[in-house]
Amino acid sequence: MTKHRAIHLILAAACITAGWFFPQLLPLKDAGFVLLCFISALQTLLMFGVPALLLIRGFGLSATQAMRLYQKPSSLHTGLMMASAVSYTLVGSLLGAMVHAVLSSFGMKIPLPVAIVPKTLVDLLVATLTIGIITALCEELMFRMALPRLLGLKLGPGWTVAISSLAFAALHFNVIAFVPMLFFSLILFRVTEKRGSFLLAVIFHAMYNFSILMMNYADARPTLGMMGISLAVFVFTTRLLVREEQHEVDRSGM
Repeated sequence: MTKHRAIHLILAAACITAGWFFPQLLPLKDAGFVLLCFISALQTLLMFGVPALLLIRGFGLSATQAMRLYQKPSSLHTGLMMASAVSYTLVGSLLGAMVHAVLSSFGMKIPLPVAIVPKTLVDLLVATLTIGIITALCEELMFRMALPRLLGLKLGPGWTVAISSLAFAALHFNVIAFVPMLFFSLILFRVTEKRGSFLLAVIFHAMYNFSILMMNYADARPTLGMMGISLAVFVFTTRLLVREEQHEVDRSGM
């Protein structure tokens, strides 16, 4: 490893460590919702955003990643990605509920993920900016760009995607959320590989976060019927996003 790369790797590790311990140094007992949102965004920047940029600067991007980073998605794919993200909000909840039911059947008592519940419109707007958009951008830079680049120096594409996805799911620190987040990550890798745009992953992630915030804000209680419809929408939109275009099939057969 070159000195340039080693320095950036050490700085990235230092930022991650600082982000991990940062909230523990603050008196958060009486902190309000808005302040907690900004603290969460700052922690995300320290743990994922800044380290991702340091790793990208130190190790660069592959030619494919660089092309994906700057490629603008079509309006059709953007719309499909947003619909897929909204529907996955309930699909992910269904997957989490299934995991919880299986674990409970073995007598395991697993705590549910802590819900982020905006109480006012201001809370919702702040949470959308911080937890919704900033978190989505930072995590996607780390787990869809920087970490795959780092792993890809030693591992093949399959192992790179698998390890990056496992890390993404594990860092949500909840057993019930692990399966939905693992599937979430694998979907984004597949779609960005197929459509060639990193921005689609950010849109999906941000829209998913926003949908959860909206559901919590509205105190929505989805029914099984709504979950079934969401599953159908998710499968339909995702299949459209990853299917072969006709001109791609024709070109591959020439």
